[in-house]
Amino acid sequence: MAISRKRIIFDATSLVPIHIGSNLLRPLGGTEVGVIELAKELSKRGYKVIVKSSLGVIPEVPKELAHFDVQFISINQQLQLTISDVIIVVQGWKNIFPYPKELPVYFWTGDGAEQVSNLGIGDGRFIDGVDALLCASEFHKFSLCSSSGFPEEKAFVIGNGVSSNILSDTAFNSKTGKGDMLNFVYHVAPYRGLVRLLEMFPKLLQINPKFKLFVYSDMELYRRGDSPYEGRHSELISRIREKYKDSAWVQFNPTVPQEKIGEILQDKSFFIYPANVPETFSMATAEAMSQSVIPLVPSIGGLPEVVGDSELVFNASSTAGEFETFCINKITELHKDLKSAKSKAEMLRSRVLNNFMWSNVADKFEKVVLNEK
Repeated sequence: MAISRKRIIFDATSLVPIHIGSNLLRPLGGTEVGVIELAKELSKRGYKVIVKSSLGVIPEVPKELAHFDVQFISINQQLQLTISDVIIVVQGWKNIFPYPKELPVYFWTGDGAEQVSNLGIGDGRFIDGVDALLCASEFHKFSLCSSSGFPEEKAFVIGNGVSSNILSDTAFNSKTGKGDMLNFVYHVAPYRGLVRLLEMFPKLLQINPKFKLFVYSDMELYRRGDSPYEGRHSELISRIREKYKDSAWVQFNPTVPQEKIGEILQDKSFFIYPANVPETFSMATAEAMSQSVIPLVPSIGGLPEVVGDSELVFNASSTAGEFETFCINKITELHKDLKSAKSKAEMLRSRVLNNFMWSNVADKFEKVVLNEK
């Protein structure tokens, strides 16, 4: 039972500009999605939730989201704090300091230890000024604490989640397009491994020439305003598209808004992710699993924690050749026994539904932050 006097305030002013309807309109990164989805989940439990966004003006709430008791306020709007407020500073750790010391202040981030945004979290002033560090995985917690000196006893894993709104029919039949398990998907940023996947895919076609790769990738999730993103890696997807424009086995598409993720995954069967950065969780992998899409990943970052099935994790240093051989052998094995492959896919879906929904994150959040049993 939620304690009604507690008001939860997310300081999201360091993030890409968001409001409660952003998931419907544009691609977003995992942290932005997390703030919106956790705020909605907590509101369903009776908490008053306020999100301070980096937006200068907050648009009108879409009718389909009006029932959530979540208030988004602009970066320019002053907030009258009360002694019963709980502050969650997201991603920008220096934003903890303007808040009164008598209020509980938590720092929540999805960024890894190697990210510039986390440089300085071992500073004694930050350690003393924050009640706890909220992490996405055990790997995330360990890497942040071991690299910075932040005390492990003040760090807690609340996990990450998949929105129930994206769940759709995942039956392996002709209606969903999953029957023959021919479709592959890549739906993360292009710089995180797309080049390696495209180089590998012609060898996968030797297993079955009907295989097809559907790419939903660009840098739009990093866009902060109305103009197209023009920062680091902005031209990579254009070069990739040009190189493979005559390849019939690949289809390139823009990144889709969060609410459309279920639709693009519904007829897919495999997600090969040659990750070249240590993901702190990998929401894309969990989303794929939630739609009965089988992931093949290297054992870096939090990926093994998400996948759970060691047979699908390349348990060695992820050199291009070794990971490629692992994927070819595993796809060959899975396609020789589609019945077993489909059973494995359903087990992966169940793993997400039981462990990685936003209701699971809210349970841990209540226990760590709000002292709920």
